[in-house]
Amino acid sequence: MKKLLSFCTALFAVIFTTNAQNCDYSLEMHDAWGDGWNGGQMLVTVAGQADTIGYPTGPGGNVQIDSSVVVNVNVGDAIEFEWLGGSTWNDEIWFEILNDVGDTLHAHPYGTGPSVGVVYSGTVLSCSGNVGISEESNNLLTVYPNPNNGDFFISNDGDADNVEIHVYNIQGKEVYNSIFNLSTGASEMISLSNLNTGLYVLHMNTNKGRMIHSIVIQ
Repeated sequence: MKKLLSFCTALFAVIFTTNAQNCDYSLEMHDAWGDGWNGGQMLVTVAGQADTIGYPTGPGGNVQIDSSVVVNVNVGDAIEFEWLGGSTWNDEIWFEILNDVGDTLHAHPYGTGPSVGVVYSGTVLSCSGNVGISEESNNLLTVYPNPNNGDFFISNDGDADNVEIHVYNIQGKEVYNSIFNLSTGASEMISLSNLNTGLYVLHMNTNKGRMIHSIVIQ
């Protein structure tokens, strides 16, 4: 099997909707016989926009062929891969879904044939393959302390109004959400002490923009 390559790297940072961080995921496709996926298709949905990916028809002849399709994403996007079926020789095909640095998000093995349905779904947390702790690059909201024991504060250092917060674990699953009013200079305590220790990502939407920040619960 050909070596799987990463497509891009980028630094994780505080992100606003006006300056979204962009990177490339990929769908690595393989066919053992060499005649393509015989009509099999993958439905890929990124931030609510869906498109189908099929496999180029090959010459056959029992010779493995490989193909790769780039899936462009932004940090914060919800992404889903759904196998639509259609192939008459499912056991000949297999595939991997990779993030922007080549880490495998999902791999379907050779010889089993994928079942119709969603094979991977999650949220793009960063464009570096790893969610890292970043320094604040603005004065809109401050998250402190970090690391913490699950209890931390969000402080309004700018002129944001309502704050909508969503917290995701590193698998992209939402584990907390809330909406609160936060006047200039005020702080709100968030309690996530019921969660396991580890790395989490905060999506904070305000009337002044969107901020993404990572925290560590110890």
